[in-house]
Amino acid sequence: AAIFAVCGAFVVDGELRREVSLFRIAVLPIVIGLSFLDAPLVLLLQLVAGSLVAALTSRRMAKEFIATLAFVTLGTALLSFAVPPALERRWSDPITWLVVAGSAVAIDALTSLLDARLRSSRRRSRRCPRRSETVVGALQVVVQTAVAFALVALVGARQHAAVLMFVASVGAFAVVRRSLAVAVRNRSLARLNGLARTLATSVSETSALRELLLETVAATDARRAWVIMVRETISARYECVDGELVEAPLSEFDYLLTRSIDDGQSLLLDPTGGSVPVSLRKALLAQELPELIVAALNGPRSNRLILVVSDRGDEYGRFDSDDVRLVEAIAQHGQLAVANVDLFDQIRQKAAEQEYLATHDQLTGLPNRTMMQTALGEALQDRRPTAVLLLDLDRFREINDTLGHTYGDLVVMEVSRRLSRLADFDEFVARLGGDEWAIISRPRTPADPAAIAAAAIVTAQRMVQALREPFHINDVDIDIRGSVGVAVAGPEAPDPVTLLRHADAAMYLAKRAKHHVELYHHERDHHSPR
Repeated sequence: AAIFAVCGAFVVDGELRREVSLFRIAVLPIVIGLSFLDAPLVLLLQLVAGSLVAALTSRRMAKEFIATLAFVTLGTALLSFAVPPALERRWSDPITWLVVAGSAVAIDALTSLLDARLRSSRRRSRRCPRRSETVVGALQVVVQTAVAFALVALVGARQHAAVLMFVASVGAFAVVRRSLAVAVRNRSLARLNGLARTLATSVSETSALRELLLETVAATDARRAWVIMVRETISARYECVDGELVEAPLSEFDYLLTRSIDDGQSLLLDPTGGSVPVSLRKALLAQELPELIVAALNGPRSNRLILVVSDRGDEYGRFDSDDVRLVEAIAQHGQLAVANVDLFDQIRQKAAEQEYLATHDQLTGLPNRTMMQTALGEALQDRRPTAVLLLDLDRFREINDTLGHTYGDLVVMEVSRRLSRLADFDEFVARLGGDEWAIISRPRTPADPAAIAAAAIVTAQRMVQALREPFHINDVDIDIRGSVGVAVAGPEAPDPVTLLRHADAAMYLAKRAKHHVELYHHERDHHSPR
């Protein structure tokens, strides 16, 4: 039983196409035992050894622990039925080895599939053994069967040769295990470097957390990983479901983790360990989590980032200190990525604010002269029929001089509100500064210049009429009047500067004539170069 237990506890990493699988030396003692002992005795020894190994090395819950023993017993029983008939032939016969090896491979694949299906049904997921697991499993079973046949054949010939063969086999397995462990560690470092490069290019928190969780699951061979973000305003939990990041409120278990784990800690939590607080141990058992890795770090602006990895399963071995360090390194990369994204968002927000201030009037929030000229240039470049209406208030300086600039600002804000309500969908309202406003009128349908001018004059008259309504500001009634100049784009005004100059000239004609609305004609423009 001791030999069976030692072989069962001896875990070897197998890697194929950068995917790692773990297997135990289980077939070797069974084949050797069946060659010298009765099948019921071998079955009993394997059951005792399996119970001992599972009790000491497994972190599964009670139901999964029983299922593990059941599959160990099933595999041993099937081998006990398949191996003895084949062993009735000579050990040196290749057919005997092929029959035993083929039976062992089929039984190992069957028990692995049943075990995976059972775990998947318990976790409501459809997971089957990976192709690399199946290939590595078949290879290691064939190798174990070959070593068992060699040992049994040497025992029949020379016992001391069998001992040397056994020692050499153990040494070879140890060397392979060590080299594969180094390969696994190098693979983890390569994944970590790849994650760092990926996170460095993330420009949103969603993409950064998604890549972080997907890489965490792949690097640790875990089934689940999630991130707890504790913010000043609201906290949330992020987990990948079918490759997509899902945000959810924190559960009671998440809140318990945030209270139990200090910043900067990276812990391996085992409900069977004595160092885990009682409340957390009970929560782990209630969540059916056999083990948990938690890495808690400080994030940007006093936010906390907690990376949680769980539910690895015995088919990939237990979490160890290397896994804890790996998860901590991944969490640190995630923390830096979130900090970079946060900094990028601040820069982007600051740039948007600066752009808004550069293109909008601070008092009214309307587009300013810069933005209006840009919009007018785009309209003329697209050869869209365009008219410009330029409004200037009459005797606005008297309001500032008699009532003060505070009342003047309130008048400007009220005029802006009325013009904004007056403007149609295809009209662009801007404050040029002081007591001047401009409206860019762009008809939805093509029209000739005369029709555009007529529609613009109607809009200008509506603007003047809107200003005639009383202004009641802080219990003071203020009478406001305005003059509007209208100019239409055409061969005489092909660019924004000329078009605005024409509208300005028409506006001053309206002021002098006190018509309130004036359409530009170059014959009446004494400053026109023509």
